[in-house]
Amino acid sequence: MLSAGQPFLVELKPFEVLPEDERRKRLGAYLEFLRARDGSPDVRAKTLSKREQFFQEISQNPVRWKGPIERDQFRAYLNKKADASVDKKVLWLLACAKSNIAENYGVALALRLKGDHYGSEGDEFYTFIDLEEFYHTRILKDVVRVFGIEFELGLPRMFTRFFTELVVRSPFNLRIVTALCGELFGSVIFQLLWECADVFADEPAVLERIRMLLREILVDEMGHVAFGHANVGPVTHKLMRAMLPAVARHFLSDFPEFAILGGGRQKVYERVLAFDLARNDRLWKTHAAAA
Repeated sequence: MLSAGQPFLVELKPFEVLPEDERRKRLGAYLEFLRARDGSPDVRAKTLSKREQFFQEISQNPVRWKGPIERDQFRAYLNKKADASVDKKVLWLLACAKSNIAENYGVALALRLKGDHYGSEGDEFYTFIDLEEFYHTRILKDVVRVFGIEFELGLPRMFTRFFTELVVRSPFNLRIVTALCGELFGSVIFQLLWECADVFADEPAVLERIRMLLREILVDEMGHVAFGHANVGPVTHKLMRAMLPAVARHFLSDFPEFAILGGGRQKVYERVLAFDLARNDRLWKTHAAAA
């Protein structure tokens, strides 16, 4: 839920350097927000109590697309790059299915590396954030399931896999910079998916369900950006600004579906570098009404 009580979200301007006292304030507010939004984490079960309630409500009220959909085309391009010849609805579904592949790979790697130490005292932020990423994969599978399609994520492509491992294996100061670049890109992609879901407007119940699910992810992603932003000082902030253009270009090369949806690589690239999530008032007004 977005409100004036969460300035780390509604006043999110990641290209501005925050003073140290403001960074501490926002981190404290964000942790309170995580506890209230997600409930109790269970690292062993990979669950968050309030997210489990959310999924129970979703499962009790299924929504299904009744029109035609090219399922074979979806399967054909799931593990390879799509192009503009792909049906628009299928292209959107492919972009949706692939949009969390890096985070899903990274969180699984982090769990393997940390083992029994995962979720220990002092790591509460990452406990919530990493578990949210597991739910994002689950949410995206639910989105695609609306169309009668089941899928499993494969390994990311070369750059995405390299970048994800860099994020997970790096010491904190570098990890927070690389992760912030990834979260900035991801936030724009999920907003783009929310906007382009209009391709399913022929069935309003389906469009409403898709957008409701994507809002859940986008609010989390904004929180992840806010967390990273509150952890970077003047020097690491400059490093993030220097890295972001290259990260965005490489991601767009690995995932051409995003570029096609966004009207071309350059347009999406410029949108990432501008990072203006307030540009779509309709999204946040709809979220506030649903929250």
